[in-house]
Amino acid sequence: MTPAARSSPVDTEPDLLLILRSAADPETFGRIFDRHADAIHRYLTRRVGRALADDLTAETFLIAFRSRHRYDDDQPDALPWLYGIAANLLRGHQRTEVRQYRALARTGVDPVPWSTPGVPQEEHVVAGQRVP
Repeated sequence: MTPAARSSPVDTEPDLLLILRSAADPETFGRIFDRHADAIHRYLTRRVGRALADDLTAETFLIAFRSRHRYDDDQPDALPWLYGIAANLLRGHQRTEVRQYRALARTGVDPVPWSTPGVPQEEHVVAGQRVP
């Protein structure tokens, strides 16, 4: 056994206790992140890709942190709760995307503002035509 392994005990404390303790010591919630962030990120990456998954993972844990006072005391494991938050964020993202695509189809104007750093907007080309 390495010295590092001997000095850092295995984290076996139930999620419920960590969440309850985080009310008085918010830094304790970081252990929930350490335990479950990879699983949530993998879940989100499979659905929306790595770049957006990074943002949604962060948002999932921010929402969880802010709503930890409503955590169900009957659930010792926080992972299903976190998956639920992530799934709700995915649904919201998908609804927004659908609205944006419908607006694009209806108007022909992309509702999402975009630009490329260092390239003036008049230099952008869409479908062979300059963007006004």
